[in-house]
Amino acid sequence: MALAGMLDADESALICDLAETYHIYDYRKYDADYIAMLATGLGPDSRIFKKLNGVDVDMTDLLLARIFDQLNLLIWMNTEDGQKNQNRPESLADMLTGKCDNKNSIVAFDTVEQFEIERQKILKGVA
Repeated sequence: MALAGMLDADESALICDLAETYHIYDYRKYDADYIAMLATGLGPDSRIFKKLNGVDVDMTDLLLARIFDQLNLLIWMNTEDGQKNQNRPESLADMLTGKCDNKNSIVAFDTVEQFEIERQKILKGVA
């Protein structure tokens, strides 16, 4: 992908990647061809690569989650629930990639106030 496409997709991610990988804090001080060459050399776990490919999770984290899921499934299969095919454990990898519709999936908040509002809703539902 061309440098312009990367900048259009997420300039901040590219700036962070260039700073982290090459210690370039202001890419505008360099020739565009040079920055384009460096940007194309960024790895698959770089912010801009993940942004352009619609990936939110590092490959290492995803691999570890898949290993966890398989181990969790093996353990579950040896339980009474597993013998009856009930209460199958949910996939951590699916949660991380957004492939599950679990109501208990990971939720993030931008502010403390948003967290407190959601917390109060949950507490009122329990009471």
